[in-house]
Amino acid sequence: MERTTSPDSPVSLTEIRALAAERAWQRLAEYVAPVEGNDWTDQPEVLFHYADALWRLGSATHALEVTARIEQVVRRSGNRHLLLDLVNVIGMALFEEGRIPDAEDRFEALLEHATAWENDDFAARASNNLGILASIRGRNDEALLSYKRALVAYQKLGSMRGLAQTHHNMGICYRDLGYQAEADRHFERAISLARDDGSPDVVATAESERAMLRVQWGDPALARVMAGRAIQSFERMADPLGRADALRVLAAASRADGDPTAA
Repeated sequence: MERTTSPDSPVSLTEIRALAAERAWQRLAEYVAPVEGNDWTDQPEVLFHYADALWRLGSATHALEVTARIEQVVRRSGNRHLLLDLVNVIGMALFEEGRIPDAEDRFEALLEHATAWENDDFAARASNNLGILASIRGRNDEALLSYKRALVAYQKLGSMRGLAQTHHNMGICYRDLGYQAEADRHFERAISLARDDGSPDVVATAESERAMLRVQWGDPALARVMAGRAIQSFERMADPLGRADALRVLAAASRADGDPTAA
């Protein structure tokens, strides 16, 4: 039976943490939504996880509204790990809204705090995200430098998921630079690491980007198969953002394959 809440019922932080660990974002959001309006001054982590779920489900604006309610509370609490988590989520939500300069400011602050507090995990995340933003702005050399810093940090941590995400991002960067063979090697490495880690979302994301590479290589039929697999994976995970990206790749592959109706 699914756990339900009402505005007057308590929520279990232990259960919320478990849902976040499972990446069960839809269930987490549905669990917290009925009590969103409550005062969370004494338990801001609940709204942090709620905001984290919201941006992943495509509700970045709502996520930012939630984080605004607790940011000062978290800063005053002295909980460094929660503050780093929160700043990262704010940056991701800003990125999803297309507010690139604001997102960059947040990730730079995240890197500064993480470095000062010797937190390799968040230093790696910040470097990865700054690499993405640099790549979007066409600063590919800067992006690759950030990704290499992230790889060093993730290798130190032994984080296969982090390494997989970084190789995926490097694949995109090399693809944009026209180094398709190098890009494919990074996508393939990302998929291998993500499978070993049990991270199907990273597998699907890398496979979707690898499918776009197959479109550029003139093999739209294979690209359609790969994008279709990614779409099915995102549907199983109830990940609308990932599914939307994979659908765009499938549309590009269909057009290249001479099938405008499917596109």
